[in-house]
Amino acid sequence: MNHKYRTFISFLTCFILSFCLGNINAQEKQVSLDPKKTTFKDSQGREITFSDFIELTAVPDHILDPVFNADGELLEMYVIYPPFQSNKSEEVETVVEKKNDFFEMEVPNFSLTNIEGQAFDKENLQNKIVVFNFWFTNCGPCREEIPQLNELVSEHPNVVFLAPTFDKKAKVQNFITKQSFDYHILADAKDFVNQMGIIGYPTHMVMDKNGKVRSILTGSHNMKTRLKKLIADIEQL
Repeated sequence: MNHKYRTFISFLTCFILSFCLGNINAQEKQVSLDPKKTTFKDSQGREITFSDFIELTAVPDHILDPVFNADGELLEMYVIYPPFQSNKSEEVETVVEKKNDFFEMEVPNFSLTNIEGQAFDKENLQNKIVVFNFWFTNCGPCREEIPQLNELVSEHPNVVFLAPTFDKKAKVQNFITKQSFDYHILADAKDFVNQMGIIGYPTHMVMDKNGKVRSILTGSHNMKTRLKKLIADIEQL
């Protein structure tokens, strides 16, 4: 590896780390980047080599969209590049639809309580559209999309919005004193998070009125646009 290439990688690493760390408190977990452990993908969700990733970052006005694991490591990095829009009337859409074992399957039975003490289980959510946001407080992209998600909640009063996290209740309560989050936050939900096969954050799941998972999305940019469309599609079923 020549000196110029090493210098570029060092610069890219520093840039990505500064982007991902955002406003994370210095005493919190640090985000780490390891090209050997991180999967690099383009805006269509296709896996690319690290060399291809470097070339795509040279495209003007590109966007880097990270997906973390629970330890703060960069699990996947999407590089989104122009053209961002398919037509002038659409917002930028950079989220990627994924599949795991629960795609188009029924959500298993669960019983969770939000931080205000309200109980939620699969039975009492029958005949309702449910949007799950799997997140954690130290996740920069998770925090970044919260204002959009709050708007989504206010625009869809008949949809149930749940935000499971493995974070402890006390940590979440401290977080929301600084950042309001209008989803029903389900703290201490590590078992449910693992049961649903979540490995990257933020991850969103949309459950239809029959309890079936209709979509699984990762990424954080313009998530509101994508979720609004999915909700509208399910409402028409």
